[in-house]
Amino acid sequence: MIGENGLGPANSDYTSSLGDDQFAKTLIESASNSKLTPAAVGWAGVEASGKLEEFFAKVADGADLTALTAEYDAIFTPLLNGQR
Repeated sequence: MIGENGLGPANSDYTSSLGDDQFAKTLIESASNSKLTPAAVGWAGVEASGKLEEFFAKVADGADLTALTAEYDAIFTPLLNGQR
């Protein structure tokens, strides 16, 4: 049901449900080369902070990536370590 609605199934056994159009092929290829987010004490804090969305919005707006990654490394590291 997930694949039939264009969402990537969590199990590669069900990728055939995506179909065979270009979107499906690209999704299957990218999922096949993906890695899970490593377990971290504060990952929920990172997600709850809204900082990921902020970071990616700035990336999309063409921000300087070197400066941006240094800025958000300083934000994410304490959060990942369970500090607020």
